[in-house]
Amino acid sequence: MARFRIAALPLTVLVVFLTISMSAFAQKVKVEYDKKKDFSGFKTYSWVKKDKYLRPMLAAVVIGAVDTQMQAKGFKQVDSNGDLVVAAYGAIDDDISIAGMPDVIYYFPPVYGYPWWGSAMYMPGSSNAIYVKKGTLVVDLADPHSKLLQWRGIATADVNAQDKERALDTIEKGVAKMFKQYPGDKKPK
Repeated sequence: MARFRIAALPLTVLVVFLTISMSAFAQKVKVEYDKKKDFSGFKTYSWVKKDKYLRPMLAAVVIGAVDTQMQAKGFKQVDSNGDLVVAAYGAIDDDISIAGMPDVIYYFPPVYGYPWWGSAMYMPGSSNAIYVKKGTLVVDLADPHSKLLQWRGIATADVNAQDKERALDTIEKGVAKMFKQYPGDKKPK
């Protein structure tokens, strides 16, 4: 019996390692932006203002993770009138439809499908709600002056909302992976 335990130990370690590895790679990150766009003019950012959040703790983690990454890239957060406006949204429990920015801060293209740059502009009076699948976090960086989306990060993962610590860790890692792909290696000056 002792021999069986000793022989099974490496197998157990391997199974645990593979399980951890698979969960680490289960998260997928996709970044979209126009590769011809010059991002060097963007130096400040502000958040889309929202009065209340359905999940305030979750929103705080997402906002904190994005702030950390933006500031690591050299951006300065301002209360309003930033060079970029940041919006983050997602679905953790169920698939959802999200309505576009009510005061038309920027054109709100679909998350899934064709590349959004160069696509038709938002027309006042038209609908621009988008569908977001469960386990998806989207971070948009838009130019509030031209009302055009400039960069979008999309992270998808199997997230269990009941396992809060792991869900929050997954969110922070997803945001970090997104911003590793932000265009340009240099910080704005």
